[in-house]
Amino acid sequence: MNSTVGTQPTSIELIAGATSVGTGGDGVVVRAFVKDANNNALAGVPVAISTTSGTLSGLSGTTDASGSASATLSAGADRSNRSAVITASSGTVSSTLTLPITGTRLTLSGPSALIRGSSASFDVVVTDSKSNVVSNVVITATSSLGNALAAAGGNSTNASGQVRYAYTATNAGTDNLVFSGAGATVSPSPALAVSGQNFAFVAPAPSTTVPVNTAQTVTVRLEGVSPLAGNVINFAATGGTLSAATAATNAAGEASVTLTSTSAGPVTLQATLAGTSTSTTLPLVVVATAPSTLVLQVTPTAVAPNIGTSTANQVQVVAKVNDAVGNPVQGQTINFSRVSDPSGGNLLQASATTDASGQASVAYRPGSESTANNGVVLRATVATAPSVTGTATLTVNQTALFIALGTGNVITNIDPQTYRKDWVVYVTDSNGIPVNGATLTVKAIPTDFLVGTLRWNGTVWDYANPPLWMCRNEDRNTNGVLDAGEDDNNDGVLWPGNVIAVSPGNVQTENGRATISLTYAESYAPWVRLRLTASATVSGTESSTSVEFIVNGAASDFSTEGTPPAGVVSPFGSTPRPTTVAGACTLLP
Repeated sequence: MNSTVGTQPTSIELIAGATSVGTGGDGVVVRAFVKDANNNALAGVPVAISTTSGTLSGLSGTTDASGSASATLSAGADRSNRSAVITASSGTVSSTLTLPITGTRLTLSGPSALIRGSSASFDVVVTDSKSNVVSNVVITATSSLGNALAAAGGNSTNASGQVRYAYTATNAGTDNLVFSGAGATVSPSPALAVSGQNFAFVAPAPSTTVPVNTAQTVTVRLEGVSPLAGNVINFAATGGTLSAATAATNAAGEASVTLTSTSAGPVTLQATLAGTSTSTTLPLVVVATAPSTLVLQVTPTAVAPNIGTSTANQVQVVAKVNDAVGNPVQGQTINFSRVSDPSGGNLLQASATTDASGQASVAYRPGSESTANNGVVLRATVATAPSVTGTATLTVNQTALFIALGTGNVITNIDPQTYRKDWVVYVTDSNGIPVNGATLTVKAIPTDFLVGTLRWNGTVWDYANPPLWMCRNEDRNTNGVLDAGEDDNNDGVLWPGNVIAVSPGNVQTENGRATISLTYAESYAPWVRLRLTASATVSGTESSTSVEFIVNGAASDFSTEGTPPAGVVSPFGSTPRPTTVAGACTLLP
């Protein structure tokens, strides 16, 4: 029996090519079949398809001959587990379909048992449906016993898809930990068992400062076991020397050893109950207490004056204090002063306190006057030991730059077709002080190109001269455009073109120097004469320098008679074009 096909949609059947969408990026095709009142498929009918989550792509928009329109649903950038509600509508009718977006899971690693008072770490890693790690996922953590869970590095997954939670076993019992994120959860299986035992350092307090070469007693206490006496404790430390590697608990459950260190710095002690994984840690800071030397440094050693009301230019003044054997001395007050300062500058702080590395720093701001080389003299002194002092000098004068270009004798083959030649740019001020952070603009422009061939002279490949011509760069205003009067050989092309690349074109000096590289095809050696220019601007005045040279090839490519170099014939020809205007090329002697 035939039914008449209507023109008005009365129903939509919405189906998907899979029962779920993976969070790893795979797409699932969703099809909407539009029908009339007799369930006949309607072709050429507009259909709108939307979703509450994920990303739709490839939407056809109009039903085909089968009466269907389609789109592809993928998870998009959000790789969490969730549901997407897809809606297809045409005219006054619509249909919905719910598809789960799944596959993201949490993987947990950590201990299965602890004793009260101890701490441990739990690592959570997030992966999508393709096992790719997922970063920037917020992971929350809960403890049924109310024990502390803290993510010191933040509770969002890092580039490795990981979050680390520190767990402190304050309360005993069975702790049901739950870690959640990206629509997934994970828990230890079986649940974490926290024993009623207690194991912790009781002396000294965490982060206590211990003088070098001083024996510090450390005591750990074990509780909740029977008997308390006779339990073996293993001790270890990240620095210094322990009086013993093991000790047995006494009747109070306590065991002690001493730590002595000849070097300053942080030290972590660890005590472990023998035969178990139960351990506890204690951070200490070993400090030197007797300042012996002070080294004062200024960075950078040259600075421009502050003109008018400007305060932008300044330098860091750093004092480093050590004891007699080179340990940094922490907690010392350092007084800073200006011994000589023709610039009229100022120290922004009069004193500072040394940190764990023995350093204390203040800022110096130069005045408006330039000075001679090393004209500013600064001093730093240990407040409690005035004989421990140091001085440093700097130059206030950077209104002019001097630039020099230089190179070595090495040409590198990047690949069988390309050479690289490195150059170095040096920048100094008017006192010869290297200028740090100067921005240089570098250009490599051909001035001439050579026309001719090479021949074997019995030792190396050299110019076959005569005949050998040098022709001027047709782009005389270096604008890259063939202007009127520039086409010397009347062929409609600018010769030789910018065939030598320089990188980087803009570079900043570090300690007064920067390296640049020229790269060019081997066939252009030795047929291009180049002008290499480096320039910089300070206080509105431009300084620049240039060198001119013919680009060369690697010596090894020119030293074998049976293997001629790539440029045995100039890429610009063996003779000038007959149409070349007079004076554009010169026959070399």
